[in-house]
Amino acid sequence: MKRLIVSWLLTIYTTVFRLMRTVGLLQSVESSALVLPAAAPGNLGDEALVAATVNYLQQKGVNHIGLISYNPDRQWGGLHSVNEVIEMKDYFSYGSWRSWKALFRLVPIIGRYEQFYCLGADMMDGYYYPPATSKMLTIISVAASIGLDTTVIGFSFNEKPTPDSVQSLRKLPSNVKLCARDQISQERLVKHTDRAIELVADVAFLLPPSVESETVSEIWEWIAHQQNNGRIVIGFNPYNQLTEGAGIQTFEQLVRIYVDTLVELYSKNQTISFVLIPHDFRTYKNKFSDLAIIEAIFKALPAEIQFHSRKISATCTAANIKAIVGKLDLVLSGKFHLSIACLGQQTPVGCITYQGKFEGLFKHFELEGMMIEPQQALQSNKLVKFLIPLIENRKYICQQIQAKLPKIQELARANFV
Repeated sequence: MKRLIVSWLLTIYTTVFRLMRTVGLLQSVESSALVLPAAAPGNLGDEALVAATVNYLQQKGVNHIGLISYNPDRQWGGLHSVNEVIEMKDYFSYGSWRSWKALFRLVPIIGRYEQFYCLGADMMDGYYYPPATSKMLTIISVAASIGLDTTVIGFSFNEKPTPDSVQSLRKLPSNVKLCARDQISQERLVKHTDRAIELVADVAFLLPPSVESETVSEIWEWIAHQQNNGRIVIGFNPYNQLTEGAGIQTFEQLVRIYVDTLVELYSKNQTISFVLIPHDFRTYKNKFSDLAIIEAIFKALPAEIQFHSRKISATCTAANIKAIVGKLDLVLSGKFHLSIACLGQQTPVGCITYQGKFEGLFKHFELEGMMIEPQQALQSNKLVKFLIPLIENRKYICQQIQAKLPKIQELARANFV
């Protein structure tokens, strides 16, 4: 009952601010946009979405950009031009009155903006954390109800969304633009929500690479030296979630799988060199940060393979990593947005799949055989068998990416049309 009363009061409150905007009692900042990220900083995939969105909005002439923050103690890398950061930790971290109080404080702030963008990513189906999905959808509904041009930027949607997420999506105001970042997600959304769904591509395809980093310069120089000596340089990014179904239950077991994979690949082709790439710096629950896994893998490699390997041990921005992968011959990725960085740089990439996100991504490029399930990937012999054809066919794959990329980038820009 209490929740219904508060929800009813929120509806009245947002209606009041919509009327104030209509009659001119509340003026929005000219050419302004408010952005809700999919998560707090820590994952370069989320950073790529935020940075690409902010950069593109600025290119399109948006002069005032606000960013909703999940945690004021953590900052996004590579962003220097956001005009306002709205701290909403109480809303996302707590329940009951503390959360509602924070939301009511947000309403008049939202009312000062013309446009609202939520970076839907993989959060809209409720898979990871249903309460967070619910709270994001509430803010989306508030923004649309006040009268902002409201968009949920390209997101994926798995085959088993939570009932609450489906219901909340169906209840969103009709003026909310929902953008699916692949055809498979679009079909699932239409089926579950009975709404018009725009087909786009992930906004991270619009992120420009950045070479303004000593790490980038150093890795570029090393890669060039390897390739000039006739070597194939492959990037490795670990899948950092332990999978009990594959019998992997400890950090040491996960590291051993990757070490065995690199050793076996090298034994089959001693012209291969490796770059170990981090893309997620978070450590929680049953996950380890990519940096920790990479450090352990490198340390355990035989000396000969170490000599032909480099690890990225510094904390880079998403744009820095995108610049690095553009020089590689092939990448094995355990992260969705690292895969997008590779494809955006016309670099072939094999992916360890999760959450039903990759099928639609490769459907954009009309590529097959680019994915492997975690249960198979966490067996070194199967991972090697997966990678060998990709290494052999890397030039053809690169040509296919080159042919399709302009259309994909156009679809990414469609998030904002």
